[in-house]
Amino acid sequence: MKILSRDKLPVLKAAGQRSYRLVGETPVADRIHPGEAWSGIGALVSLVDTTIASEASTQRLPADGGILLRLLLQGGLRQPGDGCADPALEAWQMRILSTGGADVPALTNVGATPARLVEIQLSTACESPLCRDLRPAEGRVTRVYGAGAALEVAADGTCVDVARLHAGQSLDIDKTALVYVGVGRGFANEEAVGEGTLVRAGQLTFDATHDSCLLIVHERDACA
Repeated sequence: MKILSRDKLPVLKAAGQRSYRLVGETPVADRIHPGEAWSGIGALVSLVDTTIASEASTQRLPADGGILLRLLLQGGLRQPGDGCADPALEAWQMRILSTGGADVPALTNVGATPARLVEIQLSTACESPLCRDLRPAEGRVTRVYGAGAALEVAADGTCVDVARLHAGQSLDIDKTALVYVGVGRGFANEEAVGEGTLVRAGQLTFDATHDSCLLIVHERDACA
């Protein structure tokens, strides 16, 4: 098992936002210096954790034809002009997005408090515009992308799950995976980990000591 702490990485600063890139490899990572970010798994090329100040906006992302998964952990954002029927993004809502080759629009924090967003970028080609929203359920694991997902959008061999665990719950991951602790605290294979920790392991047992949210990325052979 290997562990990467968000707080030990360089802070990527822009007007009104602070980001940490935990996964990044070319060509995506060339746009923002990846520091000591890890390489991905499967189609995963980028994982970024961003805090956006009240009334601030992110920068537009250059077109790359891939798929972007955005999970809002706190606050409220607005994302106009992305082809979504509802431009609003609320806490615990995930948006699966592809602009079909156009730039990805900026996000604006519409609330009075900072918003926090985790973005996962996949190299999967998607020529047509796409916008699908879902809300991972509390107390269990939700497949948000890949084989078996309620909103399956590609068969690239990569699966993304979101586990929203209550304090006291445990989760066994019996496959090689990258696991990001977006919220909460617990023990990963009996080692204490908290918010902002990325774990790479061939097998992982996570025991939540606080309400927690894990983002789990793994490959096709382990998607069942």
